[in-house]
Amino acid sequence: MRAINAIFLKLFWAGLLLLAAVQLAGADATVPTADIEGGADNHLAKRYEGSFIVSYEKFAYTDFTVPLSPLKPSADPDARDTMNNRVFAPDKKAEVEGALTRIAYVLPAERSPLEVLRNYQDVIAAAGGEVLFECKKEECGGAADRSSSGGGGDMSLMMYFFHESDVKDAAFPMALVR
Repeated sequence: MRAINAIFLKLFWAGLLLLAAVQLAGADATVPTADIEGGADNHLAKRYEGSFIVSYEKFAYTDFTVPLSPLKPSADPDARDTMNNRVFAPDKKAEVEGALTRIAYVLPAERSPLEVLRNYQDVIAAAGGEVLFECKKEECGGAADRSSSGGGGDMSLMMYFFHESDVKDAAFPMALVR
């Protein structure tokens, strides 16, 4: 059950962070009205009402690392990732194996990321799960103002999960819709 909680938590945070990044991106507005082709909800948690899948990737079996503490800078100040970002990593982490599904949703314009987060926390609790690590903004360590894209700065929590190059779905322009 702990491995399932860790997997679900990683998926939840990765999706929520990507979702927040998508909502805050500034460009010409193109609000999706349907899921991308091939996208499907994770059977462990239903989608937030009114949202649409804009990125979807599913692995039947893989390994990945789930952070259980804030990111801290590498002891080596010259350590860089593939995008030339300064490397950050958590002191506590869980190495897990199993199915991995990455889903990024666009929220309805009248909903905030915090409202959706609280909804999913309720879903986790109702399923008997527990949140193993939670942080917000600067508490997460690394660059609090970055998503999974960009280079030459500090890694963000989102980059710890995956970089923009790992997202296989085409980007779409999205304006702040509030």
